[in-house]
Amino acid sequence: MADFEDITGWQEELEAFRESGKRNRDHVRNEECVMATKLVNGTRVTLTSGEETAFESARPGLKAADVKAEASRLILAIAPDWKQRNYIARATELVRKVQTDGSLTTDEQNEETAMKALWAKVNAMRAKSDELEALSPIPADYAAQLAAVANA
Repeated sequence: MADFEDITGWQEELEAFRESGKRNRDHVRNEECVMATKLVNGTRVTLTSGEETAFESARPGLKAADVKAEASRLILAIAPDWKQRNYIARATELVRKVQTDGSLTTDEQNEETAMKALWAKVNAMRAKSDELEALSPIPADYAAQLAAVANA
């Protein structure tokens, strides 16, 4: 995740945004309650999705690396490395079972279907990331666009 070294006064901007009344803490929509953390000049800052969108839109010069980092974060949120490794190992076992036994049980077929569905989502997120990385300029709402694919 890129940090915000090119923005001066980010802490004051963030605090002003939080205090501006744009976000009513007692009546917040569900999607605004999801907290995201950003590494800003070496400091971990917690933002709601609304704050994150507003703060991201103020960032000049977005790069493909920013999109890649966000896509990676979202992919790892639904398919952490350990889960991906376990899926690879389990898929290998299922292929070998089909090769030796000729078929899978109903539970194994359901397991395979679930793995395929998760992998399709990961591939959709990668495709969206590739699409956004190719744009010039990269849209300020790239994170929201990636999140929409992740939540579809």
